[in-house]
Amino acid sequence: MTAEPRGYCLIINNEDFRECGFQNRNGTNVDAIRLREVFKQLKFSTILCDNLRSYQILSEKDEGVQEEMSKNEKKYAQELQFKDMMVAYSTTDGYVSYLNEKYGSWFVDALCTVLCKHAADSDLKEIMRLVDEKVSERESKSRDKSKCGRKQTTNTRLSGFRRKLFFNP
Repeated sequence: MTAEPRGYCLIINNEDFRECGFQNRNGTNVDAIRLREVFKQLKFSTILCDNLRSYQILSEKDEGVQEEMSKNEKKYAQELQFKDMMVAYSTTDGYVSYLNEKYGSWFVDALCTVLCKHAADSDLKEIMRLVDEKVSERESKSRDKSKCGRKQTTNTRLSGFRRKLFFNP
């Protein structure tokens, strides 16, 4: 990866879940800021969108994303047509993703730490394996003893990526 920007990183920061009947996920802003900084260091153009609804995320006409994308970014996104795509989930379906209001989520903490340490010498698949390893080593701590000792594992889905992808910052 030598072009600048090297690619585009879309960060969707959903903190407000009251409309769905859930509590807010306080601490997601810590994750969003950290992700944006790490991907900027990796020379990616970052787009940060806050509190998008599912129809906005999936829609090509999403004004929240479209307004933030330049003409070049839109052209690049259309050319990609999602041939090579990675979607990383902080946990598997039906399980909790742990989040600390002050420090952010276990997943983003691990992802940013691993990217900063290994972006120059590891490919994307290895980076995600290391992230999963780092997250799965953690245990929840709480004053409520019934919530102590809980674990989390990540879920990464790759489409395409038949070759190794290196960031080489």
